Amino acid sequence: MTYLVKKELSVVMIEATLSSAQTASQNDYVLFDTLRATGSHGVSLNSSTGAITLDTSKHYHIQASVDVERATATDSWRFNFADSNGTELTPEQGAFDATHEHQAKTTSIGAASPTNTIIYQSTQPQSEIRLKAFTLGASSTITTDFSLLILEVTPQDHNDAPALFHAWNKDTRDLTLWTGGTFSLDRFSNCGGSFNTIENKRSIVYGEIRAHAGNGQRIGYTLYLNNTTTEKAEGPQVGSNIQSSILLADDGAHGVVEGACSLKMGAAVSTYTDGVSDYEETRIFGIRIDHT
Repeated sequence: MTYLVKKELSVVMIEATLSSAQTASQNDYVLFDTLRATGSHGVSLNSSTGAITLDTSKHYHIQASVDVERATATDSWRFNFADSNGTELTPEQGAFDATHEHQAKTTSIGAASPTNTIIYQSTQPQSEIRLKAFTLGASSTITTDFSLLILEVTPQDHNDAPALFHAWNKDTRDLTLWTGGTFSLDRFSNCGGSFNTIENKRSIVYGEIRAHAGNGQRIGYTLYLNNTTTEKAEGPQVGSNIQSSILLADDGAHGVVEGACSLKMGAAVSTYTDGVSDYEETRIFGIRIDHT
């Protein structure tokens, strides 16, 4: 008699928060000071320097949700993870920023949608990272709702693919967005993929895009994950918040998929569906839940 052995991942969920609001400006670090977790883990905080220490023998998926009160209504902001020297980590190192660019109502072309989620995902993590404001108006406020969700995964045997994976667009920019179109993906980390599509076992997947309005027109649409067998995304997720002739949206979609999966543009909310995607801002992150 043959038995199929089920492999269960050892995962600890950790939350990092601030006990009080923090006044911050450009080049400051977010000074998390409180941890809570579902079990023992290798993460520690330095609330004076902003250092987040990681266990380099583990794998990490770290997701930050931005909550900032800007000093003035016209300020922009951008946050990303940095190394111990304050140098910004790159997508190749597993770090993806969050950006909000202020746009005046009269702007009619080139306006970009924000991304409000910062990601660091690595199977070879830095021993220390920090969350840094690379763009931020002086005397802005980082609120107590600015938080980190950390998944610390203990690796299984070396014959298994890592549980964490991601894909993004490095060299390909989508010059025309259209209903039903697939967003470009040309870099794949710990997952199979080709032709803007990831290939995986059953996984929890989150995807988002950043796009610019084109031709001076409004662009509004929904975003969803497309699976070749069964679409299990809870979507379409979002429509754009159209202000004058610009695109303002935090465009994301998530779901449980198996097999081939791509990130696609759903039905247009406005008459116009033109526009372009940003480099390194079309991205998919996943966690495999099938390790049998």
